[in-house]
Amino acid sequence: MAMALRRARVRSVTISLDTLDRHRYAEITGRDFHPQVLDGIDAAIAAGFDQIKLNCVLMRAAMKSLIPLIEFPPARNLILRFIELMPVSTTAVLDENNFMSILHAKRAIESHFAI
Repeated sequence: MAMALRRARVRSVTISLDTLDRHRYAEITGRDFHPQVLDGIDAAIAAGFDQIKLNCVLMRAAMKSLIPLIEFPPARNLILRFIELMPVSTTAVLDENNFMSILHAKRAIESHFAI
């Protein structure tokens, strides 16, 4: 779809990517589409969008994925945006016990990069 969107003059896209771990992605989404999402990101890059944003929902269960997610976009000229979890689903992954605040993520990032 990326090339068709560019031909239609779409200039930017936003792609959801909560983890780089395929197994964890399948747990979160209920589907094993992780390779397709990564292929979609590559296709968006190849299509030459002006801006490609990755949305990542912060989740306590995906804490191990936080640093790899931060390191993924810069080499690809992508924008990473963190979103706080809103427990609005009946899915066990999206409950308040899995909530991670922006402040908690910020502290983990600062600790890892010694900021």
